[in-house]
Amino acid sequence: ELGRMTELERKIDDLYALFATDLAAGDATGASTAASPVAPAAAVVALPAGASYHRPDCTLVAGKSEVSTVDKKGIGTRALRPCRVCDPAPVS
Repeated sequence: ELGRMTELERKIDDLYALFATDLAAGDATGASTAASPVAPAAAVVALPAGASYHRPDCTLVAGKSEVSTVDKKGIGTRALRPCRVCDPAPVS
């Protein structure tokens, strides 16, 4: 059990390092991490092959050209789940 916890902690640390490196690289190149202009402030977005929907400012989708807004119907049709990173508000 302790070995599994140690391995899980290592994986989480590795993921965090990847996110931090990616964000730092975007800042260093002057790339914007702002939300895509496609989405209004209260909208949620998703990637075409994604399984989750996100806030437009979520670090997992910010700056990606293929991001598009999704509505409640699209979320239901595609069976999208809320992102665990940005925790978007439920779509009404």
